Amino acid sequence: MQTLVYSMNKLGQIAMNVLLLFGFSGPQMNCPGYEPDPNVPCTTNPTVLNRVDTDLLASNPYGWCHELCSGATFDFDMTIPEFAMSICFVITASIPLYFRLKEEKVDATPKREFLGKFWSQIKRRCCWQVILYGMISHITFGVMNAAKMPANFVWLDLHTFQQQIMVIFEKIVFFVGLNLIRRYALNVSWRKIIFDIWRDAWFYMFTDVSAFFMYTLNFLASHACMVEVAEPGYEAITYSLITTASNAVAPLSAVISYQLLAFFPLLNDQNSIAADTPE
Repeated sequence: MQTLVYSMNKLGQIAMNVLLLFGFSGPQMNCPGYEPDPNVPCTTNPTVLNRVDTDLLASNPYGWCHELCSGATFDFDMTIPEFAMSICFVITASIPLYFRLKEEKVDATPKREFLGKFWSQIKRRCCWQVILYGMISHITFGVMNAAKMPANFVWLDLHTFQQQIMVIFEKIVFFVGLNLIRRYALNVSWRKIIFDIWRDAWFYMFTDVSAFFMYTLNFLASHACMVEVAEPGYEAITYSLITTASNAVAPLSAVISYQLLAFFPLLNDQNSIAADTPE
């Protein structure tokens, strides 16, 4: 059940990223200064003009904002309100499925007794160590080079289309891995389960996909053992605690990443990244 829940979660993420792939790969998201209305003049803001494709600006200095730039894969876009409405539709459509859930009714344990036994379980060495491992590993795996994303767009000419394909591949790796575990390895001990080259966007994106495979192994290490850690009758609340503790520290990864970036201020500026000097 645990792997099935996360498999469905990743399947939903794949569907949403496919929506982003086709909805946000158009000119309004990827072409600075783009104006769909031909009656509106192009902007003269120097900040925007510095980001415009020089070939596009030179070929049509007065009407460049009405043409597709090289960063746009499609000639159509999805607006933010349309995207929000699509999310609301999915959420609304899933509500009837909740009423189809069948849960066995059991006699409720007194809250004081339940929390007392749960606290005794948390004090067990295996339990608090799993929680601590999940928190620390989520922090360390989440720390990244904060300048990576702007550098990708400047150095690799990475487009939204390619970025979303990379994200979708990552989710697919996670989804396939969980389903392989659910189908072939449910009876296998989780201890045995855990065990400047080419600046081309298509080549580079697979490094992130392969790195996500290691994240999947770490995820299994911190969550698959929950079945052995939890006492009978306390599986749900133990799993909730482990998951909450791991997710609660996720923002710290971003904080650490950007604090490390502060030591390299030139990497925080796209102009210096584009210059690509030894500094």
